[in-house]
Amino acid sequence: MIKNFLKEVVSRTLDYSGVLDKKINTSLNQNNNWLVLMYHRIITDNKAEDPYQLGMCVNGKNFNQQIKYLKKKFEILTVSEVVHCLKNKKPLPKNVVSITFDDGYKDNLTNAAPILKNHGIHASLYVATDIFKERVFWWDRTIQIFSEARSSEFSIELKDGPQNFKANRSGLESLLLKLWLETEDSKERIIQKLLDENPITTDLTHLYLNKSELKQITEQHFEIGAHTCSHPNLELLKDDEIMLELSESKAYLEKILEENVDGFAYPGGYIRDDSVNLLERAGFKYALTTVSGINRFEQNEFLIKRMGMPNSSISDFKRCLSNILVTTS
Repeated sequence: MIKNFLKEVVSRTLDYSGVLDKKINTSLNQNNNWLVLMYHRIITDNKAEDPYQLGMCVNGKNFNQQIKYLKKKFEILTVSEVVHCLKNKKPLPKNVVSITFDDGYKDNLTNAAPILKNHGIHASLYVATDIFKERVFWWDRTIQIFSEARSSEFSIELKDGPQNFKANRSGLESLLLKLWLETEDSKERIIQKLLDENPITTDLTHLYLNKSELKQITEQHFEIGAHTCSHPNLELLKDDEIMLELSESKAYLEKILEENVDGFAYPGGYIRDDSVNLLERAGFKYALTTVSGINRFEQNEFLIKRMGMPNSSISDFKRCLSNILVTTS
């Protein structure tokens, strides 16, 4: 991709000149600031596992370099450790960062966990529990449909009328954004119609953790939080539907792990105005958004900001860190 190539060239130039280190060092050493990083998948084969480069996957080599850099520059704590400080009005160490993962992909155990363990780092994983019922996330099914497509274009009936989508990255990105705004029933209908017309040959259930592996990953430097059951857009659900997603996912995880599950991550970052109240009613103690920024000491623990991490060299990783640290400092 030309855009990514140019971005990498600029990042390397800035890094070699010392500009990025200077910006990061200037922004560090501020008390009670907290940066939370967001990952989804850690992969080994960019082309096979992330053919469209949609921003959900980071190569294991890049991830290892990122963790190595973070360990050198930051105090790495789990989300629950920082929330405990916030709730008890305890000052945070300087340069605190937390590492989080969403959804429940198996490569968090096979690829991410060994790297984190090697560096002695703990992380947080927020799991959508329908993966334990052999249900495949709607975006993974859509991506696979595009990957195996034999046609160059898809005609799809959406809530705002029929639309055509090219069978390429641009078309896929556009469709995924549109599907987020469909109700769950409508979304399933659309994807099932696509599957009927464009059957896929790949079994996608292997992408996710099973119950046994979830217990294993807690022994490999991960704490567990909830991410609903079906990973819906919470803005489109009624109160009782949201409460069911919250309470059932929490109870399901607690039964497997035999411990309290206090944390939650909003699917896709979609939040209703009354989300905090609903989460408190469901028994959660904190929640993470996808809003980019630095968290302060007075941070609302149900609206914790996070920064999505790039699948890029350490130079571009440092560029992303410097941008968020400088713009929000």
